[in-house]
Amino acid sequence: MQSVRFAFTFICLACTGIASAAPAPFNGKVDIGGCSIQIDCLGVGTPTVIVETELNASATNNPAWRGIAQRVAQLTQICLYDRAGRGESDPPPAGKRSSDDIVADLHLALARAGITRPYLLAGHSIGGIFALDFVRLHPREVAGVVLIDSSHPEQVAGWRRVFPNPTPGEPEAVTHAREVLKNMDHADNPESIDIGESYAEAGALQSLGSRPLIVLTHSSKWKMVPNLPEPVLAKLEAEDQRLQRCFLKLSRRSRQMVAASAGHELPEEDPDLVVAGILDAVKMVRGRVSAGARTNAASTPQAIVPMPVRPELRLVDSMEVGMTQLRRPFSMSSQPAAPNQLAKGSDATPTCSGSLVHAHA
Repeated sequence: MQSVRFAFTFICLACTGIASAAPAPFNGKVDIGGCSIQIDCLGVGTPTVIVETELNASATNNPAWRGIAQRVAQLTQICLYDRAGRGESDPPPAGKRSSDDIVADLHLALARAGITRPYLLAGHSIGGIFALDFVRLHPREVAGVVLIDSSHPEQVAGWRRVFPNPTPGEPEAVTHAREVLKNMDHADNPESIDIGESYAEAGALQSLGSRPLIVLTHSSKWKMVPNLPEPVLAKLEAEDQRLQRCFLKLSRRSRQMVAASAGHELPEEDPDLVVAGILDAVKMVRGRVSAGARTNAASTPQAIVPMPVRPELRLVDSMEVGMTQLRRPFSMSSQPAAPNQLAKGSDATPTCSGSLVHAHA
């Protein structure tokens, strides 16, 4: 009779999910010593997608990223987090910081929160630099990478290389943009991140090996700084697109997907592309997708939903829209990006190396 009661009790518990319920995804703050980091996770399964946002942005409070996370969570676990001083996370120690500091915070926060490994890192803009640096410092914990219009260690150098020399009577926008470029690799930004040092740290990564790599790139139709003369914009855009293709050489299993019309803010402007890229990477990690060809695919054109412009990123009239947000570049192979016609750049086009630096070697 006792055994019958036990069996009945077990069946009831199983029916209510108590006996086999998986742990709820982590949602809250993690003390990393000196400050707490906010992490919001959804879904179950591996690899766990970890999102790194652009400069001066919060992932947990961003409607676009939350919408993307809800869709990805149908297939695997995804975690949004706020870097120290952003969103719901506590401020970091005073002083400038670099990519290594960001990675150290995230690594400790994930460990203390008990987030399941391996990780699939998805980095937007300068978040791509942090993602690549994470691979360099903790390679055994990373299963793959998704670069979402990512910055590149040679980005600033590339822009400076193709930017025209001063000429008498040149437009004020060109003069201002040149001055912005001169100081872009410093720590004069809301997060006090030393851009030059961060690029150097991530640039030390030699290869992703056979880890899946998905490269999501803005449309070549997008204008980085609308008030610059067309020839200058064309050179900057050609360099950007070249460096985006260079990313592909980082991994033996890489693919590129180019937006049909969206600009740098892919999570807001083309969330379908971002979801597709992340899910493709998850399937590649799980061995469900052939990872051979370095291909390019345009996303389905869609209406762009206007988003409020954050004051700190308002470079539309100067250059901050394209420059303070720090985007893509890297040093991979130059593969043709079929869907979009590339703008013409300078005559001497650098080649890509197999590492993240010296793309012009």
